[in-house]
Amino acid sequence: MTPSEVDNDFPTFPGIKHAARRKLYHELGIRSKYVPHENFNFLSRFHYWAADTVTYGPEAPWGEHEIDYVLFIKCEGEGPPVEADPEEVSEYKYVTPDELRDMMYNKDNGLLWSPWFIGIMERGGFQWWEDLEEALKPGSKYCNEDITYFDPPEEHKG
Repeated sequence: MTPSEVDNDFPTFPGIKHAARRKLYHELGIRSKYVPHENFNFLSRFHYWAADTVTYGPEAPWGEHEIDYVLFIKCEGEGPPVEADPEEVSEYKYVTPDELRDMMYNKDNGLLWSPWFIGIMERGGFQWWEDLEEALKPGSKYCNEDITYFDPPEEHKG
């Protein structure tokens, strides 16, 4: 793939930033001009797995097993125009950290969350978001070479 999305160049990870820009366009329709490569800041990596028990039940034949890279970027103004692909995203909205916590932990609202998203938010995501200026600094105190491993919640173990 050109440009390459494979690299081990800590902490700049140019390939991972190319992949992030590609996926932002693929899933949210956010054009690369709104998310400059040099504005992404790498923070950490997470290794997780989960079975798709929500779709297929406890004997789920499908799931995920991957390493996720956490990159932060702050966009200008109200943010970039979003043209979400309905095959990838059913709904989106901008929220504060407290609103997101309420949405994630209020089990009566009927919202479903990917186990990787919950795992990352509970292992630093909220802290990084609430200290955004530090998280966006090159060489941030949150930036690390570690790969944090976590298992999914019980309902996603299959």
